[in-house]
Order: sequence, then C-alpha cells, then structure tokens
Amino acid sequence: MQPAYQVELDPGLLELRVQLHIAGLTPRETTLLAPGLAPGDYDFERFSRAVREVRAFDPASGTAIEIHRHGWSCYTAQQRSNSLGLSYRMAALRLESNSIVLGGNYLRVAPHDGPCRVRYAAPEGWAVRHPAGARELGGNQWEYWDYDQLLGTPVWFEEERHALAAHVAR
Repeated sequence: MQPAYQVELDPGLLELRVQLHIAGLTPRETTLLAPGLAPGDYDFERFSRAVREVRAFDPASGTAIEIHRHGWSCYTAQQRSNSLGLSYRMAALRLESNSIVLGGNYLRVAPHDGPCRVRYAAPEGWAVRHPAGARELGGNQWEYWDYDQLLGTPVWFEEERHALAAHVAR
C-alpha cells in the first residue's frame, strides 16, 4: 500500500484542499488517524481541529462512502473495494505576506508506516518550496520514506514575484 496525497493551495481562503488515494486495501473498515504530536513539540494537541469537510469515496466510481469521526483524531470508513479516496480541507498558516506554510494535519491509514507520495499544486504566481530530505519525483511531487518524515518536512508556498525580488536583492 502506498498512500498518495494531492495538496492544493487556496491562498485567498488560506486553506489547503487535500485528496488522499489509497490502493491495495482489503475491503473492511479502514481507520484513519490525524497526528497528536508535531515534530519538535512534545505536547499532545488537537491538530485535527483544522481539518474539516472530510469525505470518503470510491476512487473508481466516485461513489460516496460513509465516514465517521471519533473524537479529535480518528475517522473510520467502510470501504468495499481495494481502494479508498478521501478529500478534506485544512487550514494553512501565513508566515509572511508572501509565504504560506502547510500544516501537519495529514490523515493517515493506521497502521501503515511505509512510504507515501505528495503532489503539491500551487495557483499561478505561487511556487512550492521544499527542503532536502524527501525524494523529488518531478512535477512538484515528492516521496517520503514514512509518515513521520512527511510531518517533519516544512513545505511552504511562496508568491513567485516576492521570491524573485528576494533573489535579485542578494
């Protein structure tokens, strides 16, 4: 199983639209978890309070699948095939007037601890900034060796006109 995320920035709403596609599942109830810890912060927090409008669907047909939230950090979906799709929105954090950092509120399949891929989509005029660590696959897509690396990698979007001005000023 390799989860694949698609993360799209909406700078006007200061939010991220996330889709998660998971293949290679056994038809059953699937448990999805949100993080309780953030890298560098060792207090348990309700990070999933920034996650909203969670929907589950069958990726092949687009048919809605019933999903239930349990407390702050757990969801269950009754998927009936070998794949599951999720869509949700999560809040982003503006660092400066021209930079927006992604939150670490990625839902994950329990107990999967293997690799995952993320494709970042930025609107015109915005660029994806990604530090070293994950394997770059091209086209704003990266592969992380596990969920912890995904949460611990600070990815942000930056308006290209500000990035170019900062580069020229150096």
